[in-house]
Amino acid sequence: MSSAEATLCAQLPREAQKTLYSVLSRVALPSEADEKYRTLKLDNAALQQRLLRHAGALELLALCRFELRGRTLVLPADASADAIHRALDAITVAAAPAANVPPAAPAAVPAATAPTPPPRSTTVTAGASPEEIQARAEKRRRAAEADAAARALERRRWAADSAARR
Repeated sequence: MSSAEATLCAQLPREAQKTLYSVLSRVALPSEADEKYRTLKLDNAALQQRLLRHAGALELLALCRFELRGRTLVLPADASADAIHRALDAITVAAAPAANVPPAAPAAVPAATAPTPPPRSTTVTAGASPEEIQARAEKRRRAAEADAAARALERRRWAADSAARR
């Protein structure tokens, strides 16, 4: 993960991180990324409110290879997934410490009168624990590597078939 991605993710509020994670996870595997998920309309009010109004959001999307075309951001179909995976990892890292911070020690109050604190929520995104998010990121990375390996194998087969036909 680059320091630019980590710095930009750390600047974003939690809601913006969740929105960005949702956007990027839909395009993390280029072979499965539908055109509608690779296009973000800058005029979309919800996207403006949740993500784009925050400093660093556009820069992070640019690092992920989104390109500005008129009033939309478009991720080219041939864009590498590496930058997207680095950004997803940076979001995971930026969100994880808040969930792992132990609760502050209560003031010295006798145990009989101390109120029971509410249970701490350790979810980072939509009900997922930091371990689940890490596992998902690792699964995406492995899938992207397998996808790249399959494409490389297909190119080698195509080259061998072309050579055999000559």
